[in-house]
Amino acid sequence: MKHLNYFFIAFVACMLLPFVASAQLNLPLPSPSASVIQTVGLTAVEVHYSSPAMRGRTVFGDLVPYNEVWRTGANKATLIRFSEPVMINDTEVPSGNYALFSIPGEEKWTIILNKETEQWGTSAYKASEDLLRLEVAPKKLSDMYERLRFDVEPIDDEIGHIVMRWADVEVRFPFKTNPVEQAVASINTAMNQASGLWYDYARAAEYFVTHGQSPDKAYEWVNRSLDLREHFYGYWVKAQVMGAKNNPLGAVEQAKMAKTLGEKDGGAFYKSRQANIEEAIENWTKQSAGLKNNIKKKK
Repeated sequence: MKHLNYFFIAFVACMLLPFVASAQLNLPLPSPSASVIQTVGLTAVEVHYSSPAMRGRTVFGDLVPYNEVWRTGANKATLIRFSEPVMINDTEVPSGNYALFSIPGEEKWTIILNKETEQWGTSAYKASEDLLRLEVAPKKLSDMYERLRFDVEPIDDEIGHIVMRWADVEVRFPFKTNPVEQAVASINTAMNQASGLWYDYARAAEYFVTHGQSPDKAYEWVNRSLDLREHFYGYWVKAQVMGAKNNPLGAVEQAKMAKTLGEKDGGAFYKSRQANIEEAIENWTKQSAGLKNNIKKKK
């Protein structure tokens, strides 16, 4: 009986050996997973995809047929994630995940954002689940891309492009974020919590005044900043606020205070703003002189 038990254990071990060996295999995938993450303004944009290779094949018009829905990658449909709402082609795209499909063509491509993200290939694709479609023109490249590649390219704080390159073709489409609205909401929340940090109040005030927000609120915050600490940056921000409130004389006075304190102990922080402060003093001085002349003429 003991020998039978040994025989049974050896038999099971032999049967499991091929499975153990196969589980240890770690080979390159034909279409490996890839991801790109880029923040544009305050919006994180992610693209998760599988990257097929040319391997000597003609890609567009052959491997990827023209005028047919394509998963825009390999394996599972390519996924795009927006951390905040964006605008694409005049369509508001809520934050969240979307499957990226496309219809390639020689002269134009149709880009599709579909709400059903758990799709393998295109067999389950339903146009009824499309959030948007837009047409873009493909670009012929001088360089060849052996593997499909996505990039998210920020143009500025508001505009970015999602770009696909494969073989000698580039396709891109723009999206628009709303960083000012998001930043204002963040600032209002932070300021309502009364952090008590002079620099936070000054930064919030400067953002408001340089992005066309309430100068009165900016004035309130910069005064709180200066109450907590007299610093050249606070006076410089207050000068900008006074300028926004059409008070160039007051702006000059505050900017001169900023210059005096900055030259005393502002260091590199001041040096990075010195040229702007000096130019602003000159401009506001001219505005003040102009206002005085207008008042004299009216009298």
